Amino acid sequence: MERVFGADGVWRPTAEQLPPALTHGPTRAFLTEVGLPCAKVGRIGLDSLFLREEGLWAQDADGLYGASRPTGDGTVSDSCFKLMEHSDTVFVLDADSGAVDLFSPDGWDWGRGYGGRYAPSLPLFVRVLGLAAQTVARVDGIGRDEAIEEFDVRLDGLGLLEAHPNLWAQVFEYVDEYGDDVPED
Repeated sequence: MERVFGADGVWRPTAEQLPPALTHGPTRAFLTEVGLPCAKVGRIGLDSLFLREEGLWAQDADGLYGASRPTGDGTVSDSCFKLMEHSDTVFVLDADSGAVDLFSPDGWDWGRGYGGRYAPSLPLFVRVLGLAAQTVARVDGIGRDEAIEEFDVRLDGLGLLEAHPNLWAQVFEYVDEYGDDVPED
């Protein structure tokens, strides 16, 4: 992971830095031993820089996905954690299963914030992020469309293309639109 994101581009928390509500043992071990990309993949706008200062951002899944209204009393069940964001999509870690789900902030107040399961495990999700970063590095040499096509073939080989076939095409739109200058939110 350091080869792709750089030594400063990996967040590897200690066991004490992980929230107690993150109960999935293999995910806890992966985070402390391997870590997560803590980077902004500039040309496509994927961003997880917040991890270094904030750590995992705890949320109540029902409130986050719009299945219930926030109570306003400040209580949070810590049942999921923000991993990375891109424009109108947030990748969220399920505390009990270690799976990665999609959250659409634009849909939460209509009960449509849940975007579905993206990856069955955090290691698989991290592998996809590495592939995305490597694909961005190849865009100038082979072109955006060919790079996305290669990326899709690799995603399909991992079993991750069918459920969300347009997700990465939307992410890679930033390559043509902004080049190296991804706008700040």
